[in-house]
Amino acid sequence: MTAAAMRDHWSDIADRLNAVISHGLLAPAARLAAPALLVMTATIQIFVYPDAWPTPLSWAALMLYLIGRGAGPVSLDRYFGLK
Repeated sequence: MTAAAMRDHWSDIADRLNAVISHGLLAPAARLAAPALLVMTATIQIFVYPDAWPTPLSWAALMLYLIGRGAGPVSLDRYFGLK
């Protein structure tokens, strides 16, 4: 397996796991997945679509909100008494 193929494979795995953690079955762990999604959004914005700013900026704003506030009443930080 070439380095590029391995990078693409692991990037795909990270993308799918972060989507499941933050929006799917494990929505209470959104605060944990938001930084990884923010880095992934920034990487795509900088290296893949450098001229398309509005959509990635709105995604980044949502991720920053999740990092700062958490997912709400069903989040893990509420469950553990951190919020």
